[in-house]
Amino acid sequence: MVVLRLSVVVVVLLTFVQWCAYSQSPSQLFVDITLVKSTTAKDLGAYCLDGSLPAYHFSKGFGSGTNNWLLHIEGGGWCNDVKSCLERAKTRRGSSHYMAKGRVFPGILSNKDSHNPDFYNWNRVLLRYCDGASLAGNSKYEDGGQKIWQAMISDLLPQGLAHAEKALLSGDSAGGLAVFLHCDNFSRSLPGNATVKCISDAGLFLDIKDVAHNDTIRSLFHDVVSLQGVEQNLNQECTSSQSDPKQTVAEAVGDWYFERKVTKLIECPYPCSASCYHSVPAA
Repeated sequence: MVVLRLSVVVVVLLTFVQWCAYSQSPSQLFVDITLVKSTTAKDLGAYCLDGSLPAYHFSKGFGSGTNNWLLHIEGGGWCNDVKSCLERAKTRRGSSHYMAKGRVFPGILSNKDSHNPDFYNWNRVLLRYCDGASLAGNSKYEDGGQKIWQAMISDLLPQGLAHAEKALLSGDSAGGLAVFLHCDNFSRSLPGNATVKCISDAGLFLDIKDVAHNDTIRSLFHDVVSLQGVEQNLNQECTSSQSDPKQTVAEAVGDWYFERKVTKLIECPYPCSASCYHSVPAA
């Protein structure tokens, strides 16, 4: 009985500590949610999985960072069949109705120069993720993450993004994959003389067999692309190269050096053959 009571006390204390860690404190920036304008969403047909409005959190820049922008796309996995998308629509990953009305801005979103010396005074935006296809879908099952992306950018352009001098698009996990998919479009949306860079955090998912020797990642993404109509929004140079034969290391290096191809297909799985300088020495 004593052990049980002690366990309950420990659980309560841990819960309280966790709540304190994620609660707003005077030293943290807490940013309210902003819904995309209903007119913009209607014009583009941009809605979350459940038909709610897309959303973001925006902290306005100041001082020398007034004309600089940092947009971060949150992660959150994918839905690859109708059932998983319907379930997702009942969560914050598929509906703005379930999203927190405010978010703490940590890391590169922080407004503290001691924690975030390079971006603390930039315009910082957290783009919420509610389509289940890395903001790239366009199918009959949902109005499309590609349209959600366009709607959020359209919402931010008149707020100063259209005059950006420096801009950084970042994202993590599924949001990191979205960075790969939208970096070029993001750059084209900004002034030609703007310095634009993109960074993907944990957004690369290798097409290799899992520990059970199954093609889990390939199967997952195939289903996401098919269900949500993602292919039309993918880089055509990249998708057209899927039928190309594998290259030798020398050919791939030549294509890279002379900029003949965007993608590089290498013949040998890791570890490479002796012809590759980065091979692992035989034991």
